[in-house]
Amino acid sequence: MLKLLSSAALALSLPLHVDAATLHFVTQDFPPFIEVTDKPLPQGLMVDTLVAVCQRLNWSCEVQAMVWRRALLLAEEGKVDGIFPVQDTPERRISLALSAPVYNSSYGLFATASSTFRYQQAQDLQNHRIAVYGPSVTQNALDKLIAGLPNMNISVENNQETVLKKLAAMRYGSDAVAFANEDVTRYLIRREALSGLRPLATIQPLTYLYGFPLKSVKPGMVADFNQALNALCHDGTLPRLARRYNVRLAACK
Repeated sequence: MLKLLSSAALALSLPLHVDAATLHFVTQDFPPFIEVTDKPLPQGLMVDTLVAVCQRLNWSCEVQAMVWRRALLLAEEGKVDGIFPVQDTPERRISLALSAPVYNSSYGLFATASSTFRYQQAQDLQNHRIAVYGPSVTQNALDKLIAGLPNMNISVENNQETVLKKLAAMRYGSDAVAFANEDVTRYLIRREALSGLRPLATIQPLTYLYGFPLKSVKPGMVADFNQALNALCHDGTLPRLARRYNVRLAACK
């Protein structure tokens, strides 16, 4: 069973771990994978997926959305049982055991519709302002893309919605671009009815997983989680969820 707590309720329970049978997961607002609205409970593809896994395993699970830096800190300190979405990077493997790959996505560049900019290689980004959400693995991916290029003009915002709204309003200038998750960007453009933006180029594929803090992970937990994911993939549950949210499913094992 999965219980989605309000921020206040879970904030009180996180440090205590009174009920050892309850697993605490933390996440961030990252639609369509995780969406925080005026409703008290987070929604989205990876929340629905966790619901299905916990039900299949008869786990009692709780989820809270929060600022990502706070979520990472709790995970690194072993004060929660899981965190999502995460990518399989050396940085994450320092503190997390990772699930099997679940959903595929990609990073891309976006520009205003009026911009005449055409992208072919990283050097083309010189003399263009680049907006990105950070600090985040998205910003890390951008840093790798432009590594070695001099005098880059980077604007870092604390969420992707702000990046897109400012880009659409030409707050960064008419020739600026955004480096962002393509699925999240498409979703936010529809939800916020943002006009005047266009995809420029797909830059890098990526895959999202669930992470389990090495300091708190229970023996066999990740193996059980992966077994449930695999079963849900083969019985059609995960493919149906992926189609509902228009996101690509990683291959079934």
